[in-house]
Amino acid sequence: MVLRITRKKLTYPTSILRSEGEICIFGDSEWKSIGEIPFPDCKKFFGVSLNGALHWILNLDDYGDADLICALDIDSKKIRPMSPPNGFRRDTTEMTLGVLRDCLFICDSMTLYNLDIWVMKEYGVKDSWTKEIVIAKTSLPSNLQNSFLQPIMVSKDGEVLISSDSNVFVWYDPGSKSFRKVTLPSRVGSEVEAVCSVASFDSLSAIMKKECRRDQCSTAR
Repeated sequence: MVLRITRKKLTYPTSILRSEGEICIFGDSEWKSIGEIPFPDCKKFFGVSLNGALHWILNLDDYGDADLICALDIDSKKIRPMSPPNGFRRDTTEMTLGVLRDCLFICDSMTLYNLDIWVMKEYGVKDSWTKEIVIAKTSLPSNLQNSFLQPIMVSKDGEVLISSDSNVFVWYDPGSKSFRKVTLPSRVGSEVEAVCSVASFDSLSAIMKKECRRDQCSTAR
């Protein structure tokens, strides 16, 4: 599924931005409108896919008292709100949403002392938010202590891969509370973004072959 967002500026009665969503399912040739949706403004957005829904964090300046997290259900095409942990800071400027061990997580990089990773143990249940990983900022390498940090994934050994806005990547071991820097290829540019990729049994070429066979069958009919 591809989600397309169009932002329109309305000047009457007040100047505001409205976001309208359209989706296109692979194999279809038309875009289908899903109406107005709350969507972050002036923020990097990749979307977090989990349990048949695409998730993102809202700008509360734009949407007032709305819940912090929005989920777009891919089957029903409907938006549903999701609440953050109790007492969670409401400024979303430096927050990260992601998936750790098949669970939704949220992390606030701007807390004063610790980098806390909250995990929603039971999907959709607010009371299941658990502070699973706490990283003391004083334990971070000196060049990362004032950076925007983003947890990317947790390895099978329990290590956390963390990226920073200074293009530094480190593995954090919760057991020993130690860090190990990731060496990037020299050809990597100055602007680096990382996402967690889940392997598929179908290669891209295999998917394309299936699409071609389906098209040939449709033509033969």
